[in-house]
Order: sequence, then structure tokens, then C-alpha cells
Amino acid sequence: MAGPGFHEPAVTSAAVDTANKPLMARLYQLGIIGAADRYLPDSNLKEKIKEVQKQFDLVPDGVPGKMTRAQLNIPLSVRMQQLNLAANYYRWLYCLVQQQAVIVVNLPAANLTVYQNREVLLRMRMIVGKRSTPHSPWQPGSAK
Repeated sequence: MAGPGFHEPAVTSAAVDTANKPLMARLYQLGIIGAADRYLPDSNLKEKIKEVQKQFDLVPDGVPGKMTRAQLNIPLSVRMQQLNLAANYYRWLYCLVQQQAVIVVNLPAANLTVYQNREVLLRMRMIVGKRSTPHSPWQPGSAK
């Protein structure tokens, strides 16, 4: 991904403080903080973690729990591939919405968007999953 000496530390601790060096390094690599060794009060660091959680479509609680750490530990090379693929999708989507109405269903994000004449007509959250185990992004785990 980068030059000699570059490494991607695994974030294994849920500690929210600057002593959690892997967390700080990863936030720096993702562009969330300005410098890996910068001191941030715990409240500011918690806000930065919430920012990351929102980017990964997780519940923004400011705690690097299991799901947040799993997302933080995805290699940057994989993130670059995801960005490349997303840019290609948006390129084609832009071409399509010029000519016709388009419905875009994003299952991982559990949302639906309707475009017509380059305008967003409708944007809504969805419930995804099987009838026996649905998942609502508004009330995770509570749908029956």
C-alpha cells in the first residue's frame, strides 16, 4: 500500500484513549485525525470514533466494540478496491439517471433510493432479511 516501514496495526482493544496506539494509528491512516500521536481528550476521541462508525454504517456510540474494530481492521488495500468499485458504480448510475428513472436498492446499507431526471425522488430505509429473522436499521434486533 505504501513505502517501507508502513504497517497496518490491528485494533484489538476497546479502550478510548490516546494510549491505544493501534486505534490512533488507524484513525490517522483513515484521515479521521490529523496525526497519530496527537493528544485528544477522551471526549473528542469518542466523537472521532462516532464519525468512523457513521462512515461504516454502525451504531455511533463512540466505543470501538467488536463490529467497529472489525471494520477498522479491514486492510487499506481492500478499502481502495471498495472505493474503486463504488466510483465505477456511481459512474454508471450517473449515466443511467440521465435517461430514465432508476431504483437503487443497497442491501448492506438497508436503504432504497429512487432517481428520476437526475433528482432524488425518494430515499428510505428498508427492513432486510428473512421473515423469520428480519433486520430493521431503526430498531436492530427488535423486529419479530
